Amino acid sequence: MGFAVRSVSDGDTLTLADGRRVRLAQVDAPESTECFGSQSTHGLRALVEGKDVTLRRPANGPEKDRYGRTLAEVSVAGLSVNEQLVRNGDAEWYEQFAREDAELAQRLSSSELEAKSARRGLWSACPARSLSETPRTTSQPVMPSPNNCHPAYPDDCIPSPSPDLDCPQINRKVRVDHAHGDPHRLDADRDGWGCESYGATALKG
Repeated sequence: MGFAVRSVSDGDTLTLADGRRVRLAQVDAPESTECFGSQSTHGLRALVEGKDVTLRRPANGPEKDRYGRTLAEVSVAGLSVNEQLVRNGDAEWYEQFAREDAELAQRLSSSELEAKSARRGLWSACPARSLSETPRTTSQPVMPSPNNCHPAYPDDCIPSPSPDLDCPQINRKVRVDHAHGDPHRLDADRDGWGCESYGATALKG
């Protein structure tokens, strides 16, 4: 059974005609104020506007996120919108939630690798994305070599100093694993997140 789409609020959230808000599972789109934010929203709108969509819940994930949005893989005519957004470079794979649906994670990981390799969308438009270019999989942890990715920043390939990097250069929220330190001193309050004013990596409202 398909559901009509009423509106698209950003690159990873839409509202159905029945009023349900749907968050695309394992998809992380830039906020409207961030680099490529408006293009990301347009990308999702182009895929679903005026069309009926089907929803598939993550195999091992919750029905809803912390904001009450239904978590789902969204499809149009049998094609995954989640995959297409990531493949087009309109959004990133949200690896943090890979465990909620390993099969979807595999497809999104491959789609992101394709987009990065082709420098599509945000991967060419947003210079800060070059800090996280190295492809990752759920079975291979981020390591500092060969691209010098520091393990203190497990979700982003941020190199070891030097040079020392500041939040304006990174331009996104970064998870910090203090078991490996924080060589760039991004997490001043030591709550596990650095550059928090930039958003992007955390769950979005």
